[in-house]
Amino acid sequence: MTQKIDMETPDIVAYEFDEELDKEDVEHVHDDLRQAMAESDSVRLFADVRNLSRVKPKAFIEDLKLTPEYLGDIERFAIVGDKRWQEGFTKVTDKLAKGKARFFDPEHLDEAQAWVRAH
Repeated sequence: MTQKIDMETPDIVAYEFDEELDKEDVEHVHDDLRQAMAESDSVRLFADVRNLSRVKPKAFIEDLKLTPEYLGDIERFAIVGDKRWQEGFTKVTDKLAKGKARFFDPEHLDEAQAWVRAH
């Protein structure tokens, strides 16, 4: 299940991912990113994946297909999680993205939100 988080600014797309990520969840996030990019010069992404335990293969493939479309347009990407693969994903994203990607441990949730809001 995916739940959108209101960060009270249209240039931040924020989600909390719970248990399992499927293809439809990925499509919703990408739609929101496209909309934010149409409305703002700079877009930031926040993902709370503390409770994410599984990514379905179709979700992973869909994300790989769609991500190159705007990877260079994301200014900041904060990921909050507690698993080694989540931190590894963040490091790869930071290398590929034009902007910065940063991983935060769960106890630094507030710091992650402040960092993604900063200009």
